[in-house]
Amino acid sequence: MDMKKNASSKIFIVTLLSVFIIASPSMAEMETMSDKAMDAVTAQSGFSAFFWDINFDYQIGSLRIYDTDSDRSTDPDAGVMEFQNFTILNGYLNTETQPVTFDIFSIDDETHPMDGHSYMMWTALDWQQNINYSIDSFIFCGQDIGSLFLDEVKKPSYYMMIGAHGSGVDFEYGVDLDIGAATYQYNASVTDGSFTLSNITLAESFSDMDDFDIDDSTTWDIPTDTSLWEANGLFVIGDIDNGNPATIDIGYNTTDAYGALKISLPMAGSIRVENLEFGSQNFGPCAIDGLQIHRLDVYLLTN
Repeated sequence: MDMKKNASSKIFIVTLLSVFIIASPSMAEMETMSDKAMDAVTAQSGFSAFFWDINFDYQIGSLRIYDTDSDRSTDPDAGVMEFQNFTILNGYLNTETQPVTFDIFSIDDETHPMDGHSYMMWTALDWQQNINYSIDSFIFCGQDIGSLFLDEVKKPSYYMMIGAHGSGVDFEYGVDLDIGAATYQYNASVTDGSFTLSNITLAESFSDMDDFDIDDSTTWDIPTDTSLWEANGLFVIGDIDNGNPATIDIGYNTTDAYGALKISLPMAGSIRVENLEFGSQNFGPCAIDGLQIHRLDVYLLTN
């Protein structure tokens, strides 16, 4: 993987201090512990960290994700998903009253549907963020399927659990999310070949839906002014506790020589969009409240 990095000195300092502990030589000396002292030691599975006013830019020339089963001796693109020129601009991160926590654990419960699975989890419940993302080319099994741009991505609160299975990953992602604009450009013409969502908000629910009654049309007045939207809770993708995680799998059919990407996204929550544009057509605001998707599978095939 060819990776290019351009980060500010603050990122370097924070990373350095999180790995090394500055101590005097006497504090670093190894000492024999008594049995009583050993009995008091408890193994830990993670750590917590604060982030203060971090500003950064970041660029990856090429990021490749591939499955381990495909034979790439004759076709180097078999089972490969690649992001070219993945860039983060004007990134800003900060924590307020609560640290970000990182933990690794295994589920050891015979009654749990994911018993025996291991996960890494990080949680940021009081998180300030403003980041702009761009991917110049999203290439799947050698096929360029377009570009993606995300502007002013803010996540006041979120968590992520992720683990592995056979040919891919399981995950659950809960987030309070605001995106200034999301644009998918699927051909060279920006006007005719793009799909844009402006001022996107993802949450568990919105307060203006509290009195919604399907039988009373006077309760159907959902505000289109984004400043009046009051988001509550987290929008959740995946459901690990009920054995229905979100999944991503990459594969390659060696017999018929085509690649496959499967994305499974069960989700629950509410979505608001101030404006939806498809090509040159403007469709105005969109509101999806009380969303419950138990099964949503997306397949991408190429040959």
